[in-house]
Amino acid sequence: QVVYDPPLLDLGPDTIMCGFGVVSLLATPGFESYMWQDGSTDPSYTATEPGAHWVTVVDSCGGVQSDTLLISVYSSALSADTLSLCSGDTITLFGTPVSQPGEYSALFTGFNGCDS
Repeated sequence: QVVYDPPLLDLGPDTIMCGFGVVSLLATPGFESYMWQDGSTDPSYTATEPGAHWVTVVDSCGGVQSDTLLISVYSSALSADTLSLCSGDTITLFGTPVSQPGEYSALFTGFNGCDS
């Protein structure tokens, strides 16, 4: 007796994309056919927009499985604030006293490698 044990389709957990980035999705290999929400038929898919992305697969015995992955956009908790000081005032930025006029900035790498 031969028992066919088809692979289990799994796109993985929901994920987050950085700003205008892309997320590469790869459906479980070993299926006869793949159909993504946009009609593409490769096992891999490049998502360029947030939202729900899904794939439907068919195994060699005609069994059908579907999986959906939700992509959200990372939004930074930091904002670009402007601070005005009077002549002679000093503030401390990242542990350093600053009293000269100018533009100061910092780049932080946050969740999922996204810059803030």
